[in-house]
Amino acid sequence: MYHSISEEKGNDAVISPALFAEQMAYLHSQGYNPVTLDQLYDYLTGQKGLPPKPVAITFDDGYRDTYEIALPILKRYGFKSTLFVLTADSERRLTWQELREMKAAGMEIASHSYTHRNLAGMTATAQADEITRSKELLDRNLNQDTRFFCYPTAASARRR
Repeated sequence: MYHSISEEKGNDAVISPALFAEQMAYLHSQGYNPVTLDQLYDYLTGQKGLPPKPVAITFDDGYRDTYEIALPILKRYGFKSTLFVLTADSERRLTWQELREMKAAGMEIASHSYTHRNLAGMTATAQADEITRSKELLDRNLNQDTRFFCYPTAASARRR
């Protein structure tokens, strides 16, 4: 599970591009087969098998570096992955076009909520809005049925 790939120091949610590339090269050289959560779900429900040495690679938040740094490295190895994105508009997040490109390249796009607010401190109605709003935007803009949700917490929130 990754958040951000950059040279930022002193943030345990950040991994350097060189280390990320090294980790992906290792998975490739050792014969690991990255799978999406859809594939994992199908396996867990007895619908389909998994390739040998399956591994799920996930990204939280949808920072620009997922598109600019991680995606080219993943494409180099033909790796699938899952990206949990926030869907509220923000200049530091990915565009719908970039998300469509990522999806076409084998990255499953899933929900990480609308704004990344701590759901525990919200009413049930506000929680439902935060979750369903994100799903509706993903479904409409990416022409999909978004099935997976990664719970955001205040402790994991990272702002740049």
